[in-house]
Amino acid sequence: MVAPFYKLKNLGYRTGIIDLTAGEMGSRGTVAQRAKEAAAASRILKVDFRTNLHLPDGNIEGNLENKYKIIRLIRQMRPIILLPRIWMIAIPITSTPASW
Repeated sequence: MVAPFYKLKNLGYRTGIIDLTAGEMGSRGTVAQRAKEAAAASRILKVDFRTNLHLPDGNIEGNLENKYKIIRLIRQMRPIILLPRIWMIAIPITSTPASW
């Protein structure tokens, strides 16, 4: 997932990352450690913005509240390209995820 950030940044695009959770259910490290790692990665990748929706880790539901949080950010940032995690379905921005 790192290579697209470098390539797009070098082409002059603005880049950003939206974390859905703070990783509080993870067995390696703490939420504070993860936040430090995220900040360091953001500096290395030179992303223009990074935010966290703080959805409950390990139990992200496809309910309207969570969908609207994501939709609001997408509308605010107006991305040209979305790069979801590999386990998610890659979709055009104008479509609805099949799993929702």
